Amino acid sequence: MALDDRKKTAFCTPLGLYHFTRMPFGLQNACATYGRMMRRVLEGLEQTDNFVDDVISFTDGWLSHMQELQQLFTRVRQAGLTVKPSKCYFEYDSLDYGGHKVGQGCLYIMEDWKIRWRKL
Repeated sequence: MALDDRKKTAFCTPLGLYHFTRMPFGLQNACATYGRMMRRVLEGLEQTDNFVDDVISFTDGWLSHMQELQQLFTRVRQAGLTVKPSKCYFEYDSLDYGGHKVGQGCLYIMEDWKIRWRKL
């Protein structure tokens, strides 16, 4: 959050006046601001995408995956962001993501207790 904008987040407590130094998700425009920022961070990464606060990289091979992750983590660092290692998953053939199962070139969608799939 820009230094000049911090005063706009001020709130009063019995212990005094405080303001946020980072954008909290409770603010009305926080999600939209985060979404715009992530689109800029991920721009040009063809095998990486995000949904809300999750980021996914999908590649065909290990070497291309390592290259994609290196670019992703470099951009995350340059943007002043961090990644929580305990929330990262590596080397999965498929995983649940955004209410779908993704992997091995297919997208599986849960719909009325039936699984539908399509080739990615």
